[in-house]
Amino acid sequence: MPRIPDQLQRSVVYLYPNAEAARTGSGVGGTGFFVALRDEHSAEPFQYLITNIHVAQTANRIVRINTTDGAVETIEVPSSAWVNHLEGDDIAAAPLTLQPNWAVTALDWSALEVTSSKMSELNMGVGDEVFMLGRFISHGSLQLNQPLARFGNIAMMPGELVKDGRNLLVEAFLVEMRSLSGFSGSPVFVHMGPGTYRGNGTMMPFYTETIGLIGIDTGHKAVMAEVRQKRDGAKLDLEVPLNTGISIVAPVWKIREVLNEAIRKAKHMHPQH
Repeated sequence: MPRIPDQLQRSVVYLYPNAEAARTGSGVGGTGFFVALRDEHSAEPFQYLITNIHVAQTANRIVRINTTDGAVETIEVPSSAWVNHLEGDDIAAAPLTLQPNWAVTALDWSALEVTSSKMSELNMGVGDEVFMLGRFISHGSLQLNQPLARFGNIAMMPGELVKDGRNLLVEAFLVEMRSLSGFSGSPVFVHMGPGTYRGNGTMMPFYTETIGLIGIDTGHKAVMAEVRQKRDGAKLDLEVPLNTGISIVAPVWKIREVLNEAIRKAKHMHPQH
């Protein structure tokens, strides 16, 4: 895996349930990231904060922003600002324009979006390297909005629907990833390095690499495990969830659907656009 470009890391912010938790970097909340794109019809520019519905709607609506002078700002995003995926995928977007004093860079959607046609062109598939950038809540109050990178590989491509953490069937990548709580809402990227085999008798050209946004982390797959007595191994009437190490990643075209709806609503509210 190569050095991750700084601009990708600077797109990531953290969401908290209240201003005090944001100020102290309390170990609660989730991750979000900024994107910049243009309307497909008018080419008007828009900027949005992206996260999961389960992050945006569980009171995690205070965004902590690094500033260029080394401080932090907290921004409240009201529940009414979020636009949720119309078909229930765990993705939400809120319009939020970057300010000059924010040390944040919005992802260039047109440059990084890995569409289904692009996936086919690159023959992207099982085994390809991926990474995500998000919040390591174990840092607690020591956090300074410095995202943690986690690395893995695509374990299953979208196709068969999978059950997410809300017990809903969704279209998703399954990614072998060292995922922990707090990474919900993290952007997930694929990396195809120079000379890597594409699985169809071709290789990526040397002296080139592809890094693209493939989706958003919505949580990790868990399995329920029986609890037994340590003394004699007898079963107890109790189960606990175990992390399988498999992340559920909503594909980038699902994010695009949310963004299209958000832009439609923005233009409806401001007809001059």
